[in-house]
Amino acid sequence: MNKKAFTLVELLAVIVILGIILAIVSVSVFNILEDSKNNAYDTQIEMLKASTKEYVSDKKRTLFLESDKVCVTIYDLYNEKYITEIPEDTKNGGLMSEYLGFIVKKDGDNITYTLTKDAYDEEDCK
Repeated sequence: MNKKAFTLVELLAVIVILGIILAIVSVSVFNILEDSKNNAYDTQIEMLKASTKEYVSDKKRTLFLESDKVCVTIYDLYNEKYITEIPEDTKNGGLMSEYLGFIVKKDGDNITYTLTKDAYDEEDCK
């Protein structure tokens, strides 16, 4: 007999194989997208840290008069024109919180920068 069509079992086998391939590929693509979001977020934080360092360097004489700890937020950087806009939050969507910032501590000539999600809620910033 001359066979010109696929059987139902053959078609189902192909669909199952394609489904398995699609599942594997979609998980890989999802992981790649998550990694790129995290890398973009980390890059944004590093750029904000660089802006914060410039801000602290420019205002060092008056910034540490009352305390050896200060908080610098995205809002501070934006208002003082160290950044031109509030950055997008590539990790969570929307804009980054204006309260996100750095706790800046001065110990002699050494200055440390610690990231904080809500600088106005930090004990060091009150």
